[in-house]
Amino acid sequence: SLRPALPYLGVTLIYLYFRNLALNGLSHSVTPLDRTTDLLTIPSILWFYIKLLFLPVGLSVSYDTPFITSANLHQFWLPLLKVSAFAALLSYWWWKTRDRLVAFALVLMVLPLMPLMNFTVFFSGEIAHDRYLYMPSIGFALLIAIAISDLGQRTRLSYSIALPSQPRKQGTVDGGRARWGRLLYAAPIALLFLALTIWQSLYWTDNLVLYTRGVQIAPNNNLALNNLANAFERRGMFPQALAMYAKVLERDPTFYLSNYNFGYVNYESGNYTEGEHFLKRAAVLDPTDAETFYFLAKCEMQLGKLDDAETNLHRAIVVDPRLLGPRYTLGILLKQEGRNKEALDYFRAELAKNPNDASARRQAEELQSK
Repeated sequence: SLRPALPYLGVTLIYLYFRNLALNGLSHSVTPLDRTTDLLTIPSILWFYIKLLFLPVGLSVSYDTPFITSANLHQFWLPLLKVSAFAALLSYWWWKTRDRLVAFALVLMVLPLMPLMNFTVFFSGEIAHDRYLYMPSIGFALLIAIAISDLGQRTRLSYSIALPSQPRKQGTVDGGRARWGRLLYAAPIALLFLALTIWQSLYWTDNLVLYTRGVQIAPNNNLALNNLANAFERRGMFPQALAMYAKVLERDPTFYLSNYNFGYVNYESGNYTEGEHFLKRAAVLDPTDAETFYFLAKCEMQLGKLDDAETNLHRAIVVDPRLLGPRYTLGILLKQEGRNKEALDYFRAELAKNPNDASARRQAEELQSK
């Protein structure tokens, strides 16, 4: 079995090499956590995943999964007891049967979850997602199939089933009855999960439905509420979006995305003072986002703060030279100040990045003719 897997191992090593180049490392810590908090959180997250494996209902793109900071009864000891009981049951199953397929399924279910128990690589509130169960669910499905197969072999149906007559050996179950026995257990599970799949898929109709569901399932998750606000903003429903961003910032004033979004929507709404305030805060929280400096500069231009706007447009260009817009906007600012030669240079620079920009071309031609 190893020989046909070797080509995939080679592809995996190539992927890991380029991932390391792209991210300057295979992973990075984004949420500083002490080791005690990390360990205390593990039982609740493992129990969360076990429940989803057995009955995947209440699915969402976001969940309320806080860090556990103390060994309390409901958030630590009870999940630890339940996870331990489940682990003991599976261990006993393998010990009793010594079935290598059971052992393989257990490894497939447990191994992919182990790296996810380092919660420092996740943002706060984003430490559990359905997609992290894709691989473990294969091992879990194998275990269910093995259990159904064993039950089918042991089941003797109490009602008559029309089967072709065939010789029977004492103490065995004929193949037909075993197959019907397995079907008896498997069919209801298949039908249940078919219905669940259709039901849960309805929430992926569009972003508004998806993130409304996210807020319903995880009302304390700031990212879910922020993303729902984004869905309202894209529909031009600015008052609803602003109210949601404000609610996130009331919970956590340092939440970067809502600071940026709140500032941006205020800029789009013509509330330039409010926009400047929150975009300034966003720029401090994350100085690596060029769009923050870009829209901050546009607010400052509307408020007549041209020197500040020029500084922030230069910052936007330095942070992300690929971003379209800052050079054109800088050209407009310089043109307002009568610095036409410099403005022409920036209009030409914008055209070099985006030759189809009709406004930049028109501005460049006008200044060139002067």
